[in-house]
Amino acid sequence: MSAPLVSVLMPVYNGARYLPAAVDSILGQSLRDLEFVVIDDGSTDETPAILSRYADRRLKLRRLEHVGLVAALNAGVDACSAPYIARMDADDLSYPDRLRRQADHLESDPHCDFVTCCSDLLDHHGRVVGCTQGGVAPDMILELAGGNEIVHGSVMIRRSSLPRPAYPRPPEDYWLWEHMARAGRVFHCIPEPPMYGFREHRERYSLIKAESQSRGVVEVQWPLLEECSATRDLADQHVRGRLLVGWGRVGGAAYRSGQPDRGHNAFRRFMELARTVSNGPLVAPLLTGAESLIWGGCPFAERIALRLVELRLRPFAGSSYRKLFLAMPGVESVRSFLHRSRC
Repeated sequence: MSAPLVSVLMPVYNGARYLPAAVDSILGQSLRDLEFVVIDDGSTDETPAILSRYADRRLKLRRLEHVGLVAALNAGVDACSAPYIARMDADDLSYPDRLRRQADHLESDPHCDFVTCCSDLLDHHGRVVGCTQGGVAPDMILELAGGNEIVHGSVMIRRSSLPRPAYPRPPEDYWLWEHMARAGRVFHCIPEPPMYGFREHRERYSLIKAESQSRGVVEVQWPLLEECSATRDLADQHVRGRLLVGWGRVGGAAYRSGQPDRGHNAFRRFMELARTVSNGPLVAPLLTGAESLIWGGCPFAERIALRLVELRLRPFAGSSYRKLFLAMPGVESVRSFLHRSRC
């Protein structure tokens, strides 16, 4: 019996809440020539019972003792038999033509190694609250230096392009994209309309494991930022925009993972770029980077400096004054006290 065209790999751990919708969205794809490799990573909720209800022969279920996401993903890659491997997350949705369109692109372009798509951002009710643009650009090293904006579950990759093991350590997808970019692999994003639904909720793995994920982000992203700061044309506004976003994000990740020295270093690099920004296309990436530093937990003095930068660029926006006011330590103490009182 010949191998299917596409293997869909989905690990799941205690994912009963959204699992039926995720499974149905794959088994209901317009592309029928697929196998659906589901790795149950030792779930203790209703996940095994839900999966046992499916009689579709394309579903290949493997149950592991709880080994963690990275090991589960690598076990899943080994279980895939198709030339193209598509990822799927157990709390997300694939729209009906996603796999067909991605496989058609890989079939028609033998030089392409990786194809993703735009994704809807969904709340826990499944309502669309935003959209991603795919996270792919001609200069993938620079794109990844600004942060990982590729939705992991939305990708399809040529199996022959994957390293061994495919996923080394958390953040597993970021490491893989970095490896593929350095190996000269070709990335592509199918433009709108979105073909994937990324569900944002508090139980997502990236939020539950925020500290360890953030530590890994610093490991991946910092060398990319250093490289691009030294080798790209800093007069190019796109380059400066990606570096502003990147230094802000890596600084936030450093503070979040308990690396204040690196956080402050990233803040300094961010401010060096921010000082020369005037109104124009760099305002949006600057504000994105600043918010990343603030929400990562930068110290009070840095927080105030970032809010003053925003106020300089948006002096007539009421929100700039409000954010500056809310950043004051006394205000924060009151907000924290009120929050604890409600809990």
